[in-house]
Amino acid sequence: MTINTQTTTPACGCNSISVTFRRRVLTEVSLSCEAGEWLGIIGPNGAGKTTLLRVLAGLLRPEDGKAEIAQQDVWKLPPRKRARLVAMIPQSPTTPAGVKVLDYVLLGRVPYSGTGFVASASDVALVREILEQLNIAQFADIPVGQLSGGERQRAVVARALAQQTPLLLMDEPTSALDLGQQLEVMELIDQLRVERNLTIITAIHDLSLAGQFADRLLLLADGMIAAEGTPKEILTQENIRRFYGANVNIVSNGTFGVALSVQRNHHLAQKIKTSEQTQSKPT
Repeated sequence: MTINTQTTTPACGCNSISVTFRRRVLTEVSLSCEAGEWLGIIGPNGAGKTTLLRVLAGLLRPEDGKAEIAQQDVWKLPPRKRARLVAMIPQSPTTPAGVKVLDYVLLGRVPYSGTGFVASASDVALVREILEQLNIAQFADIPVGQLSGGERQRAVVARALAQQTPLLLMDEPTSALDLGQQLEVMELIDQLRVERNLTIITAIHDLSLAGQFADRLLLLADGMIAAEGTPKEILTQENIRRFYGANVNIVSNGTFGVALSVQRNHHLAQKIKTSEQTQSKPT
């Protein structure tokens, strides 16, 4: 059995999105994302990254503007149809500890069922192939709660892939993983993007990962788009200093974007060092 490649044009976007809770969270944000593209949404804490993803997923209705998937208004789509067009991996996904991996991933097939979900033989075969592709087939009958962090994240990705949507939204997909697991998950997602022509939009704090995996970056600040372009255009020392208050070194990774290394504040570091030396002197 071959996992179907989606033929639906997965282009998506939003126009003049504004959202207010106790304060204005997003102000007239517009974006577009082409089929097969990886768009990274970056910005400091509180910039509105997660809120924007929730609007695109149809989980939050904006007070102004609209979001579209495959040229269809997200809010006018029935929930099941919307779930066949977009899957979202939240920052802290709920993974029931006692549920087996196979059963957890099968939940991604719910949008294709009628009332009262009962997995069909084709559903099970599809999910087993996805587990095989993600190298977690050996954990099919193991409770999700017994998996390591990296294995659990693969199961979460598998559930999203089981929806067979052309659009995948991810909110900080590597936040709970160690360095090796972060790269492992990002490489896997990029491979799947190419193989399945997925459109991916990711909110991400790790600017080095964003700079090496995303085709294009959108920088949010105070709920507005501050800059948009390629990683090399957006991840500059000036932008990082201005919007993050940090000094960084920018390292070109050739055709694979850019990586960043953070520098200490030399003035503050020297002040601390001097204070430490003074306190260590014998009285």
